[in-house]
Amino acid sequence: MACLTEALGIAPLGSATAPANVGQRLRIAEMTGKLAAGSLPRPSEILSRKSFENAITLLQALGGSTNAVVHLLAIAGRVRGVNLTLDGEPAVCVPADSRFRPNRSSNALVGGLEAKWDELHGGSLQGDQSRNRGCAANNEAGGVPEILRELAPLLHFDALTVTGESLGVELNRIGLPFDQDIVRPMEDPLAGESSLVVLRGNLAPDGCILKQSAMAAHLKEHEGTACVFRDLEDMIARIDDPDLPVDASSV
Repeated sequence: MACLTEALGIAPLGSATAPANVGQRLRIAEMTGKLAAGSLPRPSEILSRKSFENAITLLQALGGSTNAVVHLLAIAGRVRGVNLTLDGEPAVCVPADSRFRPNRSSNALVGGLEAKWDELHGGSLQGDQSRNRGCAANNEAGGVPEILRELAPLLHFDALTVTGESLGVELNRIGLPFDQDIVRPMEDPLAGESSLVVLRGNLAPDGCILKQSAMAAHLKEHEGTACVFRDLEDMIARIDDPDLPVDASSV
């Protein structure tokens, strides 16, 4: 969510990914203090449909959490004129340019299912260091601004930011891009499709969010017998019953 606040325009660019123990954090604090002491635009003046679409685009490129969708919907619900719903998310395929975990070191795998890339996706992570870096390495590669540069064709650069300038103007103020192998270019993404998808059906008539980038390919289409519980109490009572009529294909 810290990364998304940069895309929303309510946090200074370059403020999200710096580790807590580096001098950059002091510079970010000083910059934030100067902004706070000046005449800041109100959040209601910054946040717009365009800024939320920028944040959703960044979320898809980062392979971020499904919880971020809940947070963005909650924030949007408090902004007059922004009617953000699961139906209204930008209908665009955003390649995954970068994927990282905040608590991983620069030489660690990206954790969770991503670390099992060989098993899940039939390829090897070991020779591709751009897949294996943590949040600190992403910061060294330019952080959120570098990712936003790569996503330029998909973003609204005229969206307002906390400085009172547009996102495009603020990105131009940050130094020129430099050679790095962490943030992937749009033409060579880590994954060729958006990481989060909206699903609807009889199990979720109002919609649900699935992180397909963390799924094995064979799980994207499945057929099996459903094991139905009457309610939560019934599930708790029977879920560990060795006689439960289920097998490996059961839902």
